[in-house]
Amino acid sequence: MHSSVKTDHVVNVRITYRTARVPLMEAVAFKDKEEALAEIRSLEKVEECLILQTCNRIEIYVVTEEAEKAVNLVKDYWVKRVMAHAEEASNAIETSIENDAFNHLLRVTSGLESMVIGEDQVLSQVWNAYLEAENAKTVGPILKHLFNRAMTVGRRVRNETGINKGAVSIGSAAG
Repeated sequence: MHSSVKTDHVVNVRITYRTARVPLMEAVAFKDKEEALAEIRSLEKVEECLILQTCNRIEIYVVTEEAEKAVNLVKDYWVKRVMAHAEEASNAIETSIENDAFNHLLRVTSGLESMVIGEDQVLSQVWNAYLEAENAKTVGPILKHLFNRAMTVGRRVRNETGINKGAVSIGSAAG
């Protein structure tokens, strides 16, 4: 491979219901996602970014040339935003890179990472996150392809397995 060939990596940095209590999730949530997308996109070496934010997860997807550096920059950015909860947030952050990040996204769109396995709401939440990032002009060809494929897989998993049959949201299960 020629030394000037650029290699892009997909990075996922997240805090979910599995690692954080509700007060921390509320503290680390982005109030203005468009502003946050612009700030993340302006971090060194970040070429594309997207924020997936639901009541059970806040995930940042980034495309970068330097995966480990981007992981650290995104984590630092996020933790600095919530100084009062910095240590707790830092401990709750999970990361994945490349195939692990893509596999995680596939699990999310398939409903396997939801509190209620197979719930359907997450598909529209993922697609809305993609549209928000597209409107903010922070997605490019890599995230576009990744999220389009993930949506296709999420729908296919539901159609072929019936994973969502009988699945309800936490809100309707509590009601």
